[in-house]
Amino acid sequence: MLHHVFHSSSNFSKSMKKELKDGVYKGWNGKDRITYFVHNELIVMAWKYGTFKTTNNFMFGVKWEEPLPMTSEEFMKGYNQVESW
Repeated sequence: MLHHVFHSSSNFSKSMKKELKDGVYKGWNGKDRITYFVHNELIVMAWKYGTFKTTNNFMFGVKWEEPLPMTSEEFMKGYNQVESW
C-alpha cells in the first residue's frame, strides 16, 4: 500500500526551482522514470529499485507536476516507513 501511495502518474508542467514547492516531481535516469514526492522540504523518491527518503541533491532535471495526491499525515506516515537512499 505504501508503494502505491508514492506511485502515481501525470504529465510534466512547471520547471523545478531552487526552493522546492510541495508536490510531485518527475524525472528520468536513462530510461527509468523517477518520481519524487516533496512535502515541507522532505523528499521521497520512487522508482523501479524501490522507494526511499532522499535529498534534492539527487533531483537532476526534474519538473514539478502536480500537488501531492495525499494528505500531510499520509505523506509523513510513508516517509517514516522508508529507508534513506
